[in-house]
Amino acid sequence: MRYSVLFFLLTIIFSCKTQKNNKHCFLKKKKTEQTETTLKAIIIDLTLDTTNKESNSDAFKILDAKIIGNYLHLNISYSGGCEKHSFKINGDLQLSKSLPPIRSVNLIHYGNNDACKKLIIENLVIDIRDLAYKNEDGSEIFLSINGWNEKIHYVFKKK
Repeated sequence: MRYSVLFFLLTIIFSCKTQKNNKHCFLKKKKTEQTETTLKAIIIDLTLDTTNKESNSDAFKILDAKIIGNYLHLNISYSGGCEKHSFKINGDLQLSKSLPPIRSVNLIHYGNNDACKKLIIENLVIDIRDLAYKNEDGSEIFLSINGWNEKIHYVFKKK
């Protein structure tokens, strides 16, 4: 009897793994939602201290970060799905004394107390001209973004 119950349970478990669209499976993957790339109206705040601002942020993960022209493209993920989420960038006014200089940047995520658990993947496109070292064509700076391990090289382009 014990073996027949064990065999029955193993059959159910392995059948769930092989059928992706089986509605009766109790082993379901987490739902994800891919949103389109949009230019977001994200506030960029230059401040003297970016360290305390990070604690106000809801959880998120940066999956990819790159700069094209004067725009920062961030591919991020977070949980939610029931409320509207917004973002803000805090850039540190104090720059490192390296050449090119380095600016610390904090991305802050406001989830509006969204209790839903759907995994959202979103592409943010942010105009970062306010984070430039100088508003001169060819002005260079590295951006050190919280949640991203690499510094991102930004060359200001006047257009």
